[in-house]
Amino acid sequence: MTTYRVCFRILGLTVEPVALTAEFGVAPSKGHRAGDPVPKHPERKYSIGAWTVDSPLGESTALAEHLEQLLIILAPAAEAIKTRSRTEGWTCSFYCSIFGAEPAPKGELVVVPASILGRISDLGIGLEVVLYADDG
Repeated sequence: MTTYRVCFRILGLTVEPVALTAEFGVAPSKGHRAGDPVPKHPERKYSIGAWTVDSPLGESTALAEHLEQLLIILAPAAEAIKTRSRTEGWTCSFYCSIFGAEPAPKGELVVVPASILGRISDLGIGLEVVLYADDG
């Protein structure tokens, strides 16, 4: 069975999660500033800041549905995200992890409709997809 974990993330040196949350009106799933300690390794510091919103949908939900849900969540902040990412030079993306039992499941096709891809493109944001296969 193929499963999905999807998030929207902003990465950059000037990312300030508390300020972005207030500006965007959207609560992140997690966030940190550049220089904050890494929780599991407090002697280490994050080299860049991050503001991340995870899809609230279950891992068995199709990729397109995760993306649609995140676009709905982020809709109130869409213009601010678009503007700030350009002016700040942040890296913004929808980050998609796909986990499968085989390197290429037979007959399984992952499709993201053009309407969703268009909305992502209108934001000027990338779509990153990482495939993980269980070599068994």
